[in-house]
Amino acid sequence: MRAYLKGALIGSFFIFLGLSGIYWADQKGYFLLQDLEFQAQSSKDFSETLAYQSLQIHLEKQLEIYKGKSLLSINMKAMTKSLSEHAWLDNVYIKRSFPGRLQITVKPKRWVAYLRESQKYYPITNAGDILPSLDVLDGPDLPIVSVSIKDWKSGLNKKIIEIIEAMPDTGLINIKTLQEVKSDKEGIYIVVAPSNAMIRLGNEEMVLRLARSEKVLEYLHQRNLQGRVINSNFAQKVVVKLHKPR
Repeated sequence: MRAYLKGALIGSFFIFLGLSGIYWADQKGYFLLQDLEFQAQSSKDFSETLAYQSLQIHLEKQLEIYKGKSLLSINMKAMTKSLSEHAWLDNVYIKRSFPGRLQITVKPKRWVAYLRESQKYYPITNAGDILPSLDVLDGPDLPIVSVSIKDWKSGLNKKIIEIIEAMPDTGLINIKTLQEVKSDKEGIYIVVAPSNAMIRLGNEEMVLRLARSEKVLEYLHQRNLQGRVINSNFAQKVVVKLHKPR
């Protein structure tokens, strides 16, 4: 029993010394915030854009009020909540790095396209959210969705995102060759590079019709033919209009 009490007293003494040392160092200004380290949990395409740089600058300005304050006194929960309110961000993680640094990891919402309306470009997330407009050249290279915000919110969002998310990384129709997504009275259609072929997908079974259109494009490509319009908006067939020879 005595040995236990002696050990407890010694342990408490060292804890007291440690806390006293931390308090002394804090009072001497050793833990004042001096540096911010940012990191993005996102694709390389986004983290190397001007949009990400502007996001980082915005967050740094927002954190200026904490510069010169002790890391021990900063309310990390309040800081995280404040940064998380930025429209582009999905999550924010903040970690103290003593003696005077905060490590801030931001997870931006995943952009899948830009909605174009009235000469403005609005990033669209994979959840269908429309973010504040920006200069499209500042962001990653993404397809353009040319529909009104009203039509987007009335039901086109789920259908168009389904098409974009179904795009493979390779093939004649892929996420890189997809240039634009539009809609008219006949349904949704896409424009793909390099031929600027229009591919009509209608309003139902669009992923299936997309795969069917890919096979038609492969057939034309093998025969050195270029389709001007590929209409897959049928149950059992695909209608092709070819580019006229010059």
